[in-house]
Amino acid sequence: MQAQNWFHTLARAGAEYFIVRAVPDAGGKVYSARVPAEKASRELYLNFLQRLNRDKHHIYARPEGYRFVLVDDVQDIDEVLQYHPTLIVETSPGNHQAWYVLAETPRDREHAKAICRGYAAVLGSDPGSAEPDHLGRVAGFINWKRRYAPEYPIARLIHVNTGTVAERRVVHSERVWISTPSTGDSIVRAVRDLFHRHHWNVPRRRKIFREPGVDRSARDFAYAAYVLERDLDQHGMVRQRAIERIRERLYERSTKAMERGDEYVARTITAAWRFVVKKRARGYNKCKEEGR
Repeated sequence: MQAQNWFHTLARAGAEYFIVRAVPDAGGKVYSARVPAEKASRELYLNFLQRLNRDKHHIYARPEGYRFVLVDDVQDIDEVLQYHPTLIVETSPGNHQAWYVLAETPRDREHAKAICRGYAAVLGSDPGSAEPDHLGRVAGFINWKRRYAPEYPIARLIHVNTGTVAERRVVHSERVWISTPSTGDSIVRAVRDLFHRHHWNVPRRRKIFREPGVDRSARDFAYAAYVLERDLDQHGMVRQRAIERIRERLYERSTKAMERGDEYVARTITAAWRFVVKKRARGYNKCKEEGR
């Protein structure tokens, strides 16, 4: 049974609980439950969902937790497969939903939402569904949307890969940098890879002139941290254009950037990013402690 395979696959990928919802097509009372993974794939529970589906309920679910990313309403399957989905479900002819399982759990809902939005942007999926708690259709059940009458389609699995880990570090056509790595060496790699990809390699030069009384390194660091933090606050992610803006500004205003080239610029951005990530992590942990 396809529904059992849908639940089994995500459970093997790490899901311990599922949020399950049955929504009547004509409106009315919605069934909603938090179901242990072991129960969700049992025949008794699946028969219960099947009865609801026969009564024209849409059957939706999602694994509990931010590691699981749903990409809704995608059409280019080849593009979807490039980022290593665990499941792809054809919800209606030509329309698909993909589930990705991240290697690491996002630190909070804001971080998870940024990742969802990034996948939606990269794959051209429905941005309104790019939320870390959005539910998808369970395979094996009828899609009762009226526009498909009288031949209502059954959602079906077209791709299953339990052991795969999603590819996250991608840049899409609008040049949004969706990778928001945790503090540590991953930040260094992310910045270095971005500079390498764009051939940003202005070399070190001779000293141009001095700025008496100015701590240019501190100013450059402060400006980079300001831009990065504002980008996270406004967009929930660090966009590539923010990195470009910092680089352009440093070359306009900073004698150190002019003298030392992109090695200095990349190092400044890396240090500022580490600072911002640590600062936000401290704030998050403080909020958790105060909420206890």
